[in-house]
Amino acid sequence: MSSKRVLIVAGEASGDMHAANLVRELKKLEPEFSFFGIGGSRMENAGVELLRRTEELSVVGFSEVLSKLGAIRGAMSHLFRETSRRRPHMAVLVDYPGFNLRFARLIRGSIPKIFYYIGPQVWAWGGWRTRSVSLLFDGLISVIPFECDLYEGTRLECHFVGHPILDLVNPKVSKEDFRSECCSRSGPLIGMVPGSRKEEVRRILPIMLRCAKMIREKKKETCFAIGVAETIDTGFVRSLCEKIFEDVLVLEGKTYEVMQASDLLMVASGTATLEAAILGIPMFIIYKTSPLTWALAKALIKVRSVGLVNIIAGRRIVPEFIQFQATPRKICDQILFLLSNRERMEETKKALSEVRSRLGSPGASRRAAEIILDLSEKRCNLSASR
Repeated sequence: MSSKRVLIVAGEASGDMHAANLVRELKKLEPEFSFFGIGGSRMENAGVELLRRTEELSVVGFSEVLSKLGAIRGAMSHLFRETSRRRPHMAVLVDYPGFNLRFARLIRGSIPKIFYYIGPQVWAWGGWRTRSVSLLFDGLISVIPFECDLYEGTRLECHFVGHPILDLVNPKVSKEDFRSECCSRSGPLIGMVPGSRKEEVRRILPIMLRCAKMIREKKKETCFAIGVAETIDTGFVRSLCEKIFEDVLVLEGKTYEVMQASDLLMVASGTATLEAAILGIPMFIIYKTSPLTWALAKALIKVRSVGLVNIIAGRRIVPEFIQFQATPRKICDQILFLLSNRERMEETKKALSEVRSRLGSPGASRRAAEIILDLSEKRCNLSASR
């Protein structure tokens, strides 16, 4: 068994980003570590040997899982064989619970230490996963402030390190410079952040664009901008705009600049809602998935809100338009109301500031690396003393 070899697995773009930062911090603390596993270009640039790429495995919704089931199973089998052959010192699984929880069961008896960074959302599933998670891992590194409370009374050590996006949300251009360069109209700027996966964008962006078209009819001076994720083809986004509403600025790799400069945002649920909260920008959460995924989610998921910003706030501080409620007319009416109501706008900004304070302080990746090393050494000492 290699005492310096680490298995690390991330299956989506956000996980790839956070895993890459974690790898860099672990290398600073233990330069002799070598890494292999599943990830994307950021992990590869951080020095991870990739056995499979996140692009092959990233899915959204149950129906898309079915279409990629063969690739997912093949990746898991290949990774298990390589793990058995290479015998790493420890494993760090990052987010991606559909894959990582199953894989953890496969390797539980063969790797001395298994850690979960950015754990599964057991709070969304009514808590029934808490016990199984506590039995599979030697440590959980949480980025959600209330998550560790769910594991009290279990064998699992859970540590809240703050959210790693606090180190990432750093627009390169000021709000004033962005608007002077990119917005030719004198009215409000409404930003759109439709997601980081093609299926998300395909379902959500048309709703946003139709809403934008309605708003323009009511408020002629309104500007619109789309922050395109690096995982999305800009040509695909432009093709949707050409079909529905063309008078919108499409920007790749400048999502934070779009967010910061906007008076308000239309965002897909997920991490983007926390990024908007960090920047203090009021938002409207829009989400639509396949009918099959929606039916299964309704049956299984126990939380009342889907937006992380509302879940962390513990109440509905920004509107959510989900599935059948996600109609352009409903969203348009609410946006126009907020734009005309300064008091409500300020109340929303204050609530977002409270969420920002709950996310902790910058430096989450460093703290996560330190905790993983501490727990791995503790686990080694316990094993040696038995």
